[in-house]
Amino acid sequence: MLSLLLFTALTVVDEPKAGLGALEGEWVFQSLDYAGKRYSGEQDPGRRLAIAGYLVTQSFGDAEPMLSIISRFDASTDPGAIDLTRVEDLQTIPGIFTLEGDTLTLCTNSRGDRPTEFLAGPDSPNQLAVYTRAGP
Repeated sequence: MLSLLLFTALTVVDEPKAGLGALEGEWVFQSLDYAGKRYSGEQDPGRRLAIAGYLVTQSFGDAEPMLSIISRFDASTDPGAIDLTRVEDLQTIPGIFTLEGDTLTLCTNSRGDRPTEFLAGPDSPNQLAVYTRAGP
């Protein structure tokens, strides 16, 4: 099933892999804003993000990692557009991103439309996550 999903992802990604290369690597969780609450990397030190090609692995300490495929990627828009399709249930989650130096900011909405701004207030379905690139 994973191979079929990977094949599908490779055929629907909007941008060539070259644009996606800037996001590749290991990312350390810094913060998450969701439903009016903020969670910090200090509260969740085992949370990480790894991007390798179109595969995204979210790690949560000792818990089972969550695998997603980047099914849409467009760095030519401002902010950039990214869709993540979860491997476990094939749900596609629309999002936006920005990469500033070694800081990756993702804003996603698992309940509907692509976010239009980096905001996740108490009444918003958006999740706003910030990661920094892991050191060597």
